[in-house]
Amino acid sequence: MIVATVVGVLSGCGAMGRDQWVYAKPGVTEAQQRQDEQACREQAVGSLEIKTATYGGTLNREAFNECMRSRGYGVSMGSMSLR
Repeated sequence: MIVATVVGVLSGCGAMGRDQWVYAKPGVTEAQQRQDEQACREQAVGSLEIKTATYGGTLNREAFNECMRSRGYGVSMGSMSLR
């Protein structure tokens, strides 16, 4: 099983930890997960609800997560330690 983590725009680089979204789907290849994430990103960019800054616009995280769920991924919030 491949688990991808998506971290928002870097801020507070001196922080000890940071919340991140985790997307997991048993049996998915890394290439397929990248394709799914890209499709969901395209669908969610520019949506009008809660937005997260991205490199080319805004991302409706709720819409992105719902898209990933509809493709069979488990979506959860995890924590990442920064060193």
